[in-house]
Amino acid sequence: MHFSVPTGNFGDILSGYYAKRMGLKVGKLVVATNENDILDRFFKSGKYWREGIKSTLSPSMDICVSSNFERYLFHLSGDNSGTLSEWMRVFEKDGKLTIDGKLLEEANATFGSAMGSEEEVLKVMKEYNEKHNYLFCPHSAIGVIAADKFVKSKNFDETDAKYPMVCLATASSGKFLDAV
Repeated sequence: MHFSVPTGNFGDILSGYYAKRMGLKVGKLVVATNENDILDRFFKSGKYWREGIKSTLSPSMDICVSSNFERYLFHLSGDNSGTLSEWMRVFEKDGKLTIDGKLLEEANATFGSAMGSEEEVLKVMKEYNEKHNYLFCPHSAIGVIAADKFVKSKNFDETDAKYPMVCLATASSGKFLDAV
C-alpha cells in the first residue's frame, strides 16, 4: 500500500518511514505539501532551500523549514552524524542544502511528492463534497491532490500501480471554517 500524507513538518510521514524500515509492507510514501513546498522541492530536485512563508488555507503546513526532516536526513546520510552535522551547518549558513546523485535516487526510492495549490485545494474540497458528500479539511485535500499527481507522474510505474493509495486525513473540516 502507498500512503499520501499531508505534511509540513515531516512528522507523520517520518513515522511511516520508520514503520517501513521496521518491516511494514509500505510502498511509496507521498509527501503532500501546500504552496510552502520545501519538501516537494527537495524530493523533486534535491534542493532543500529555505524560502519565505506564504499564508494558506492549510496553516499547519505553512512552514519554511520542516522540524522533523533532519531525522530523515540522518538516515539518508548513512546514519552518519558527522555528515548530517556538516549538511546542517551549510544549511544554517546559506539556507540551502542540495542532495543529488545516488542520495537523491535513494530518497526517491522511498518517497514521492507533490504540491497542492490553493486553487486545487478549493476545487478538490468542492468536488468531494458534491460527489461524495465528504468535506475535507484543506490539509487532507492536499493529500488527495498529491496522490493524484503522484499516480500520474513519471515516478509511478507498473509495479507501483499494483497497490492501492491511501490518503491520510488530518483534521476535521470544522477546524477550518474560512476554507470551508
